[in-house]
Amino acid sequence: PRVWREVVWHPADGLPIYRNLPPELFAQLRASLPKKRELVRRLWAAGAEVYIGTDCLQPFVVPGAALHEEMKLFAAAGIPPEAIWAMGTWRAGRGLRQRQLGRLEPGAPADLLVFREDPTRDLAALDTLVAVVSQGRVFPRDRLQRDLAAWGEHMKEATFDQLSVNVARPLMDQVVLRDY
Repeated sequence: PRVWREVVWHPADGLPIYRNLPPELFAQLRASLPKKRELVRRLWAAGAEVYIGTDCLQPFVVPGAALHEEMKLFAAAGIPPEAIWAMGTWRAGRGLRQRQLGRLEPGAPADLLVFREDPTRDLAALDTLVAVVSQGRVFPRDRLQRDLAAWGEHMKEATFDQLSVNVARPLMDQVVLRDY
């Protein structure tokens, strides 16, 4: 929605951490990526508990799509796809002390993804999503895409758009330190 682009993430008025970033900082961030990949690989190889999907409340991070991107980054770090899936499913459930999460067994939540190809062998198969099963209900991909498009149109409607922007701007003025 426009409220994120023009208020929260605005380069001059938005959250301070994302404002007026100098080009040299972007260069440093790009240069740090191989080091971060190597660190993740070493942590995983040493047996550290490594999880995926922990940054979903960060700006510019879209739940779902960002998770798939993070999985691909972990693969680029040298972690096998099967281990990556374990991190995002049953190991995550174990870390949350919810042992039934991320497992296909009686009593476990009936939430899962259905792929045409096996993404535990090759993460390129993430693009072959056929359906999502949530709380025992099947949602085919084409329906999800239609619903997402409809939601996007709803976000553009004048009432929602104006209300969200007009409410968010004064809130940002109250909570964001402008000159630090």
